[in-house]
Amino acid sequence: MSEFYTPRDLDILHGRNVSHHQLEKDLTHLERVVPQLVADSALGLVYWHRRIAVLKTEQTLLPDGARRVMRLLSILDQIKKKSPYT
Repeated sequence: MSEFYTPRDLDILHGRNVSHHQLEKDLTHLERVVPQLVADSALGLVYWHRRIAVLKTEQTLLPDGARRVMRLLSILDQIKKKSPYT
């Protein structure tokens, strides 16, 4: 399981306190990376989906957190639909 999660993701999953600054950094990074993904990326869609899904538990730390997380999940769904591998 940990091969798909970063240490940061595991902190969130285990209920450890997360700052809104770190959540902002995570979301900003994912917002840059996810739109550039293709379904056969080196890390695969499962990895990226899990990275984003982990942030759902902390989305209330930012006023627009829920909207941003849902947007990222929607982008991944669109990539998955276009993939010949799914």
